[in-house]
Amino acid sequence: MERLIVTLDGPAGSGKSTVARLLAKRLGVEFLDTGAMYRGITAWCLDHGIDTAGQPQRVAEEAGKVSLRFDWTTDPPHLWVQDRDMTGRLRAADTTAAVSDIAGNSGVRKVMVELQRRIGQEHPRLVSEGRDQGSVVFPDAQVKFYLDASPEVRAKRRTLELRAAGQEADERAILEAIIKRDERDRNRTDGPLVCPAGAKRVDTSGLTLEQVVDRLVGEVGKVVGENNGGAATPPGGPVSGQGRIRRIAGRVLSLKHSETPVRLLWWHVFYSLFWFVFCPLYLLRVRGAQHVPVCGRPVLLVSNHQSFLDPILIGTATRGRPFISLAKASLFRNRIFGGFIRSTNAIPVERGAADLTAMRRCVDLLRQGRMLLVFPEGTRTPDGTTKPFAPGTLMLIRRARPQVVPVAVEGAYDAWPRKHKLPRLGGRIAVMVGRPISSEELLADGAEAALKRLRDEVEGMRLEARRLFER
Repeated sequence: MERLIVTLDGPAGSGKSTVARLLAKRLGVEFLDTGAMYRGITAWCLDHGIDTAGQPQRVAEEAGKVSLRFDWTTDPPHLWVQDRDMTGRLRAADTTAAVSDIAGNSGVRKVMVELQRRIGQEHPRLVSEGRDQGSVVFPDAQVKFYLDASPEVRAKRRTLELRAAGQEADERAILEAIIKRDERDRNRTDGPLVCPAGAKRVDTSGLTLEQVVDRLVGEVGKVVGENNGGAATPPGGPVSGQGRIRRIAGRVLSLKHSETPVRLLWWHVFYSLFWFVFCPLYLLRVRGAQHVPVCGRPVLLVSNHQSFLDPILIGTATRGRPFISLAKASLFRNRIFGGFIRSTNAIPVERGAADLTAMRRCVDLLRQGRMLLVFPEGTRTPDGTTKPFAPGTLMLIRRARPQVVPVAVEGAYDAWPRKHKLPRLGGRIAVMVGRPISSEELLADGAEAALKRLRDEVEGMRLEARRLFER
């Protein structure tokens, strides 16, 4: 799997942590909050009576002695120092006031830089945020950003953040602290705050959080697309006619994951045509397409199954990234129809038995970084509701460790009920795409809980889609 390191640098309060976390989710990669590491050491020293400003040697020794680790199964990842979860202490007022002393400590920075680089080796696809990520820690990062905003805007954001957490906050005092910290960060000897060489500067002052993330996703897509023939253009956002042509052309030129240029072109043409058919015919609505990771780790789409239209409907919603789907082997017996569905990345699977060959192939495809669509109910619903999920999906999750994206289809049963030979024309259909769930998080409470959570999330989105029809 190819390396992808994205760095976000910038002053305090510019929104780096929140933006980096959301960007990592959108890209389907890990999130490294380096600021949390410095804050964790700061809080640890304060809680153990160590003077962060007056005892720099003691602080450096403590940083090299204690263990820091992230719990990657939580969102955002929790930081543990020794055997203690320090996440709740990271944004406290005393921690914020003293963290610049820690960040300016040469001994501490040496330990942190080494640890961050080690994390980058263990997690080669991540978004890392801080103040020296693109300049010192990951100078060879594939994509670098420098986020900035006026001190007044940053003070306002920090005030709202603290008040939302139930803490008292004086905006004027926070503004003064930010200005002082900017001065210290820019003038410190080790790892001063600078805009890294080659970084794209983004002023977030007049932008919403969603606008910032969308812009960064687009920039990453451009860089990855240039490296992979344009293959990573983000899905879900508005795309101009010329942009769509460039995206298709980039896919055609890309041979990534052993997909042929002709098949990639056919994928985009096929699902784009159905998009234009379904939108007026069934008033198709798509929600959450931006949640599909555009690149990075393997992805498992888990959906309810209402009709034969489901794979096509989901393909129109996620057409920015091709997926593999499973279809019952009997559909491939007709040479013409079998060749047609095979051309849309469907692979045969025997129903009513454990098709180990097909399962092994699915695991191999996921491990190659592909995206796979499965219907855990096993067959189409007889009445439009979501039935219990079969445990076979868990084997794929355990063995391939993909990001799991729940998907719900609603209205397709009304359009093409199970016992009807042909679909009805007209009606309403919606496709809802949920947020990615890491395999570790999903499996943390056991197999039964994992299946129940997936089924509940899919059914919840299906009911939400039904409510959309009633508005």
